[in-house]
Amino acid sequence: MGRFETTVEFYCYREPYPPVFFDVVAKRLALGPDTRLLDVGCGPGNLAIGFAPFVGNCTAIDPERLEER
Repeated sequence: MGRFETTVEFYCYREPYPPVFFDVVAKRLALGPDTRLLDVGCGPGNLAIGFAPFVGNCTAIDPERLEER
């Protein structure tokens, strides 16, 4: 069993980040087409997906193994 395998079910019920969150953070960090974003430990990738439109390259990786069930 992976370290976070028992918490996976909770991600389905987590409230999504509002779009204004990504707008505000992207502006404050001056994200743009030359920005490369790396989301390490991304889980389901909610942050990477939300910030992807604001950057030139977005990579998300999670250390948990994916297993077919």
